[in-house]
Amino acid sequence: MSPVKELKGPVGQILPIDNNGGRIHAVEQNKFLVPGNANRYLAWGYADQSFRLCAYDTDKPAFVCEPDYLIGQTLACVCVSASVVVTAGTSSVVGVYEYHKKEKQLLLHRRLYGHTDAVTCLAASRAWNVAVSGSRDRTAIVWDFCHYRYVKSLEGHAAPVAAVAINDLTGDVVTVAGSFLYVWDVNGRPLAKVNSAAAVSSSSSSPIKKKVNSPTPQILCVCCSQFNEWDRENVIVTGSSDGIVRMWSMDYEEVKEPESDFVIIDNETASKNGDGYMWKRRLTFRAKLTMHTAFEREDNTEPAAVTALAFSKDHKTLFVGDEKGRVFSWVVSSRPPGKGIVDHWCKDEGAETCTACEVKFTIYERRHHCRACGKLFCGSCSQYKSAVPSLKIQTKVRVCKTCLDELEQHTKD
Repeated sequence: MSPVKELKGPVGQILPIDNNGGRIHAVEQNKFLVPGNANRYLAWGYADQSFRLCAYDTDKPAFVCEPDYLIGQTLACVCVSASVVVTAGTSSVVGVYEYHKKEKQLLLHRRLYGHTDAVTCLAASRAWNVAVSGSRDRTAIVWDFCHYRYVKSLEGHAAPVAAVAINDLTGDVVTVAGSFLYVWDVNGRPLAKVNSAAAVSSSSSSPIKKKVNSPTPQILCVCCSQFNEWDRENVIVTGSSDGIVRMWSMDYEEVKEPESDFVIIDNETASKNGDGYMWKRRLTFRAKLTMHTAFEREDNTEPAAVTALAFSKDHKTLFVGDEKGRVFSWVVSSRPPGKGIVDHWCKDEGAETCTACEVKFTIYERRHHCRACGKLFCGSCSQYKSAVPSLKIQTKVRVCKTCLDELEQHTKD
């Protein structure tokens, strides 16, 4: 699978244009697409500390906005609307700019104070009229953009806040710090948190080989699927420095202990049954995508950290951008489980011989994937059939002899 788009530098933002995700706009880091027709983008990070409005197709600047030295070097920028721009930087001040047609210029409207260190990330929601800023002081702040006022600080992050996102359906705020993922409600109350580094592969027979003593992966970007508010299939997607895209969902779990290292929950949202157990919200690991970008896969020739994520408007396509400037797309398959290419399969070019008997693949000896472990085998070594419950494959599909024995043993147990 080749990239759907390639940029000159690390991907900073991906914006689907069509409902089905057939056409997208993408820009490098230190750029942000202006809402509307997305034919313009704001760029920052220049030596003179200015930021510029440029045309998407030609990169030609329409105007240059002079810097506000009280804000310092710009580190993050987001467009609340086509005429309101929010910036933040090294001085810990959040600046609100408004576009004036007569002057054809962005003019500073308000400065917002609350952080004590550099602001590294911003997110805004027109549906809720709020913005969220994340800082190196390990806090995030929710701002009311009806009156440009401070609302609440989201404290308790394990590291400097690296990325923030707002769910336009529910108003939930998602923040990431280091390897931790946090979810807060619209009023700033903590709902749940999880350490993504503790997530393990859902398949023990995966062809992925983990590196020993590898550094803890840091989450670099986050986004939310927002198809229907009531849909339990909505997920929170994170992209990490190890090149893995992980998916999480919010579920309720009946637990005995009121506190857990895995979940933080506000006491007001926990309900007791009266039998010594209580319900708590929990972030549950659902799946991960490793093909093309993950460092731990030997068949990825050019792995890279994931720097940007976006869902198509119909929420059937996930776009993944990496630090090499590539944008890949993943589509929800309409085919039944076991009938299409999935993430844990080894790439065809990743093996020249059968994993079991080492016979060389030719035009006469075709490659076949074991549906359980994803490795490549010849026709003789993959002639066995079995269901794979761990992958929700209930019909009998092609598997190798090793996986067949494991599946049969698991059924007996």
